[in-house]
Amino acid sequence: MGRKKRKNKNSLSFFQKFLRRKNQEKNLEPILTIWTKRRIKALLMLLIALIFIFSLFHLAGPGGRFIYKASDFLVGKAIFAVPLLFIVASLMFLDPRQQGKLLAIFLGISILIFGFSGLLGSQDQLLNGLSARQGGWLGYLSSKLIISLFGVLLANIIFGAVIIIGLLIFLQFFWKPKKDEEEKPSVSPIKITPLKPEKLEKPEEEKISL
Repeated sequence: MGRKKRKNKNSLSFFQKFLRRKNQEKNLEPILTIWTKRRIKALLMLLIALIFIFSLFHLAGPGGRFIYKASDFLVGKAIFAVPLLFIVASLMFLDPRQQGKLLAIFLGISILIFGFSGLLGSQDQLLNGLSARQGGWLGYLSSKLIISLFGVLLANIIFGAVIIIGLLIFLQFFWKPKKDEEEKPSVSPIKITPLKPEKLEKPEEEKISL
């Protein structure tokens, strides 16, 4: 019995030490502050935008030429919207009043590019025939599928709705305030203070004049 008690005490002490270490690790200050992380993200967004801008004007060397050819093959002329979107994303991270999340931003940019390429593809098939691919292969295939199912007019409406959805995802942080800056209720709660009982003043004793 004595050995079992000692083992239980040792296991409890080990568990307590483990919990203390975890609490100490949580209390440690992070290596990078939130503002530093936001600046790094903004610089990365701006760097991606510059890479695409130089690639579009054939000033980025062989890597830029590969990026331009691959982007033109996939999404066509919709690639010209990518630098602008990444510049807006970098400004979003630099503004301390806005909350930006990388996953939501990349998702919004992807949906926007898909909508632009599909819209260009549907316009190509309407005006220039099936041989023109200003929306790249992504726009060509998606527009061809949707036009074959719903027609040209409804295809344009669908791709327009996709663009609006991408804008809502991408720009949601511009009108979303921070948690600590959310609007407080205009009507402040009424504080009811208990009434203090008034002190009963004793009537002054009338002086009896003899």
